[in-house]
Parts: sequence; structure tokens; C-alpha cells
Amino acid sequence: MLEPLSRRSILAGASAVVLAVPGPADAVDPFGAAIASLDVRAPAAVPDPVLSLCAHWWEVDAKCEGANKRVEAHWNELEQAGLTHDEIQRDPIQRVMWDETYHWSAEVDAAESVICSTPAATPAGILAKLEVWKQTSEALVGDCQLVVSAIEDLHRLVHGEAGP
Repeated sequence: MLEPLSRRSILAGASAVVLAVPGPADAVDPFGAAIASLDVRAPAAVPDPVLSLCAHWWEVDAKCEGANKRVEAHWNELEQAGLTHDEIQRDPIQRVMWDETYHWSAEVDAAESVICSTPAATPAGILAKLEVWKQTSEALVGDCQLVVSAIEDLHRLVHGEAGP
């Protein structure tokens, strides 16, 4: 006799072989218990600390990006003024701008490290971590369509937005 086929077991990728063999419910729907525990979990009484950590990361990352753009713009100005590569590297203003860029880059790395070591307490916290990952992995996003798709799905679920 076949075990009942649930939507969750299909979506979870349960194999047809497991479905054909009578057994405990977890064998048919291996993720069912985990999903059910998430469905009944009450919202966290305290705000998820990961949300504020990720918000801080976004602020610091924006400052780092701004510093990088200023460095590039100043470099281009000096280049158009006829300075050589070596002269631009010795320019005192350029050096101060690089120091600012290095400072913000270190701040971004430190903020990311704190995020990684802080457990998320809510689905919104998990989503925030994934959004930071997505931002830091822009070059890899094309190779990670499954993860990006999961982020978008989680975003819709957390924020109650309609699907595609």
C-alpha cells in the first residue's frame, strides 16, 4: 500500500522509492516536522538583534561604497589633469581618500563578522542575513540562482507580498 503523497513531500524532493515503502510519516515527509514546528512557533517577544546588525551593515557598506566612488572620481580628475599613475599614487588627497576607504572596508568586514556570529531569532532575521549575503556576493549571484530564488521566496513570505 502506498503512503499518501503530500504537497510538502513533493516540494521537499522525497523520492518515489521512499513513498512506495510503508514507514513512519517522517520517512515520507522528512521536512514535515521541521516545517510544522516553524508554523506553530510564536513570534519572538524581543526584536531580532540581527535586524539592527544588518541595518548597521547596510549603513557602513553605503559609506564604504561612497568612499570608493570618491577615490575613483578623484583619480579620474588627476588622470585628466595629466598626472601619471605614480604621481596619482603619491597625491596626498588620494592617499587620505584611500585611508578612508580602507577604514570603511574594515568596518564592513567587522559588521559582517558580528552578523555571522549572531543567531537569527526570526524568519525576518534570516532574510536580513541572506540579503546581506546577496549584496556581498553580487558577482556570484548569477551562479546562485537557487539561493537568490529562496531569498525572494522568503522575502515574500515574511513581508506578505504576492508571488510572481
